[in-house]
Amino acid sequence: MSPEIGAAFFPKENAQKQLLYTLLIFSMSFILHPLGALIFGEIADNGHLNSSMAQVLNLNKCSEKEENRISRNLNRTRALLLSFVSALLPTLVLVFLPDYNSIGKSSQYLLVALRVLQGIAVGGQSPGCHVLAITTSKFQNRGFRGSLCHAVATLGYLLANAVVAVVRHVDSDGEWEGHWRVPFFVSILFLLPMIAWLYDVVNSTEQELTALYVRHYSDEADEDDSSRDLSESSSKSTDIHSVRDDFVRQVDPRSKFFQNLMYRRRARALERQRNKKLAIKTIFKDRSLTQKLLGHTMTVGILTASFNLLVIFVPLYISEMTEIINTRMASVWTFITLFFYIIVVLISGRWNDSNPPRIQGIVLGMIGVITVTPLMLLSIETRVPSTIFFSMIVHAAVLAFGYSGCASWQVELWRKHPKVTYTG
Repeated sequence: MSPEIGAAFFPKENAQKQLLYTLLIFSMSFILHPLGALIFGEIADNGHLNSSMAQVLNLNKCSEKEENRISRNLNRTRALLLSFVSALLPTLVLVFLPDYNSIGKSSQYLLVALRVLQGIAVGGQSPGCHVLAITTSKFQNRGFRGSLCHAVATLGYLLANAVVAVVRHVDSDGEWEGHWRVPFFVSILFLLPMIAWLYDVVNSTEQELTALYVRHYSDEADEDDSSRDLSESSSKSTDIHSVRDDFVRQVDPRSKFFQNLMYRRRARALERQRNKKLAIKTIFKDRSLTQKLLGHTMTVGILTASFNLLVIFVPLYISEMTEIINTRMASVWTFITLFFYIIVVLISGRWNDSNPPRIQGIVLGMIGVITVTPLMLLSIETRVPSTIFFSMIVHAAVLAFGYSGCASWQVELWRKHPKVTYTG
């Protein structure tokens, strides 16, 4: 919808300038993805969003591994939930954002601000989905689980393309100037169920933490007030009602004994929080982690740039700038290319699981992308539609092969460093 958005927010002087300005604004969201990953990664890895129960957990009597696993999943899920909510709000405002004819240049500034917020929010979604999907799966199917995450994300592009095609077909005469708002409204309908599901996951994880806390609470209560408990137990050992009342006193949140214990635990948790370092500082202070980050960033950056070139730039260039094909045909080509891409991603994910290590699939895909991308751009110069479409399909195949194992490789790369996994 870049041409339509450009016409709505910029003066109607030059259609190509409108398109260029719109692409520049929307590219800001991609540039800000790393910033969003850092912000939400810090929340997930350092646990700033811990619930009150998770903050005061200090279960010396239970398995530390079990406690860390549940707390870590809670932090990551809450960070992912926050990223989805952060994406929902600016998208909702975009649906009702006044255009250039209504408030002038102020609409452009608001559009930039909303795209900045969206870019930061989306930057926290992708790593969150990958980390939760891979860390909760078995080694034998991590490649497919990771490719499934990427396929679902690509399905969003596919659905958006379908919605745009339908809207353009319905409003073929261009009489309704606000039809560019429809895709944003449809995206809200998909965001709401995802937010509700994540909220339910957070609640269930908090209940698991609460159950873990209550299960080991009485042991710690006995240690904190052993002398008083022993004397009371000796006098009431034969009275079952007294034993029940004593247990209720220990776990009743209204009791002073319970509140004092919670206060002491909260103080210890806050002290541990002060001693924590920023996750990004932890990465840059370790040379090996820094090298991992640079290699990881270059790999994902090349693949992401190639993907955006395929599904955004090429369709716009051959339809709006060079007019080799019309806009409707460009939407059909993009839809077919994305559908084929999703199928290859899922097949390649299975192949990566059957042929470890997964890095070899990424290397082969990178070689294919570097080889095919210049050929695809050269095919545009031929101005032959069939040649251009074939080059797009080939580019989608090699790109999908490289991207399919990328999610599992990313998480496995940082799995040995759980305190910086989300940020990395």
